Amino acid sequence: MVRLTVMAHITGQGGVAVKTAELAKALDDAGHEVQEVYFGQRPEHPHLKERLAGAMVLARPTPKEMSMAITETEPDIIIIAYSTLMAMGGLPSNMTKRPPTIGVVHGQGVLFSTHPPVRKTMLTKISGPLLDSLDRIVCINEYLADLVMERISSPDKVEVIPNGIFPDAYPSWKPKDDRTKRIVFAGSLQPEKRLDLLLEAVTDLNTDDVALTIIGDGPMMAEWKELASRKDINCEFTGWISDPSETIAGSDLLVLPSDSEGFPSILMEAAVIGIPVVASDIDGNRAVLGSNAIYFEPGDPADLTSKLEQVLDGTAKDHIDNARDHVISNFQWSNIIDRYSSLIDHLKEASDDR
Repeated sequence: MVRLTVMAHITGQGGVAVKTAELAKALDDAGHEVQEVYFGQRPEHPHLKERLAGAMVLARPTPKEMSMAITETEPDIIIIAYSTLMAMGGLPSNMTKRPPTIGVVHGQGVLFSTHPPVRKTMLTKISGPLLDSLDRIVCINEYLADLVMERISSPDKVEVIPNGIFPDAYPSWKPKDDRTKRIVFAGSLQPEKRLDLLLEAVTDLNTDDVALTIIGDGPMMAEWKELASRKDINCEFTGWISDPSETIAGSDLLVLPSDSEGFPSILMEAAVIGIPVVASDIDGNRAVLGSNAIYFEPGDPADLTSKLEQVLDGTAKDHIDNARDHVISNFQWSNIIDRYSSLIDHLKEASDDR
């Protein structure tokens, strides 16, 4: 049995922390001894609350406190979300002996590409050394792996292991039995999410009996609210809610119109719920659903309108029936975790031989 310390920084709606907590549970279920350390405030997300009950949570730790937290858990191996490593500025330098460390890269933002120019320059300078400081790097898709390998001196320490999902944690799709067609989006309201495309596409639908629900928060909230009002769209901005799965399950269609995605968990969640999906035709989205979604040309609101109408009138049903089976067979945590266990065992053996 290997002692693991799993670490993540809780920010915003806790997306990376949620997937890190799920990884910790899957490792626990696989027989590893897992200790969890989280930095930030305790969120209300149901998948985090259970794990946080037995975890160490530090609101604003100093480097000394972070070092002590790692030392107290006495790990054989550390697994840390790379975004957390960035927030920390690296693992504490005052550790007497640092265990082998696996960094998990969840999205391209932490590799600089989606940040403003000043921060881009900063992240470009520090991302290489931080990545090089890790013993192994797990990327959740091939695209992120290519970005990482461009920035490090030892590309052979990069592995691709996708995020997983616990299908039984989600409700089944049951749209409301009335004439209104309910379209839902769930995610952070960042520019790259392109809700402006969705708002424009909904305006051009052949039916007026459409209700749009936007779940999430972020810097574009005010601008997109104003756009929805100006276009006179029946649109509710809920802000962040602790568990959006029931709202999603009660809708007719989920849309993800982003210009860029790493490995969007919301698409896995939509698939296990069983709701149809329309998404932009980008690598991150196809990495999750393969051919089991309706894709539109990125940045093209007319094509998005056309694909929304295909799903809402039922003509696209054959394309989406297999999404749940696809996600469960490829991304259920019990089918993913063996790849982590092999990596962990290899690092532990190498460490013992030193």
